[in-house]
Amino acid sequence: EEDRPSSGACHASECHRGQHSATRMEGPKEEWGDGSVGGAEAAEAADGQRDLTRYPPSIKYIMGNEACERFSFYGLKTLLVLYFTEYLKVGDAEAKLAIHGFVFLAYFSALPGGYIADAWLGKYRTILYLSLLYCFGGAVLSITAIPGLMGDPPHWWGAAVALFLVGIGTGGIKSSVSAFVGDQFVEGQEALLTSVFALFYFFINAGSLVSTFVTPLIRSMASYALAFALPAVLLLIATIIFFLGSRSYIKVPPQGSVLGTAFSIISTAARGYISAES
Repeated sequence: EEDRPSSGACHASECHRGQHSATRMEGPKEEWGDGSVGGAEAAEAADGQRDLTRYPPSIKYIMGNEACERFSFYGLKTLLVLYFTEYLKVGDAEAKLAIHGFVFLAYFSALPGGYIADAWLGKYRTILYLSLLYCFGGAVLSITAIPGLMGDPPHWWGAAVALFLVGIGTGGIKSSVSAFVGDQFVEGQEALLTSVFALFYFFINAGSLVSTFVTPLIRSMASYALAFALPAVLLLIATIIFFLGSRSYIKVPPQGSVLGTAFSIISTAARGYISAES
């Protein structure tokens, strides 16, 4: 339930379909290094050869990425309480503070992540770059959990740095992934949106469910380091899967963020109110 994209995210994809349908049918102007227009799907749509009754081929890359990413996030999150209290020897109060802070960061960073995607980088590059940051955080968490590497008991700073990076990464892509799914559909494919988001939620929940059983089992049979390594490796696989679909994505260029407009309106209203009062 908590991982369903917000109504704002889904609404954003609807807005993109409305505002940029003409752009999509022509093919988004995603420039590559040689100045050519990227995206085989965009070219196919422009030629009128796309089968509007089937999912875009790019969807399989996004679904695979999302399943691995959710496995990674919930796989490491499931272990954090025991990792802090039993392995790092952190008090219960401090462990709760650290874990709640991590979860807060994972959801709060969706706001700046969405702003970056809408105003500067676009959804594709935002997802890709923050996924790499996410991978680095997962690797730090696994490496610093190796017995004896960080002292006995291990120092907490490794976990703190890792969870900060993971929180920024997972939250930063959260607001872009569901909207990026919507961007892959062109005018005439509206009927497919309900089923594709049902499939999207299935992959989210499947990855989350499997991870809550697998990573604790690995911890009990091996170690925390290996249990954290599996989510990190799957996250790397997820990023590779996402990158492999690069040429097939419809990439809507950044159009400016609604957050900037909202803040501008609020600021103007506040200045007007202060002027009127004075």
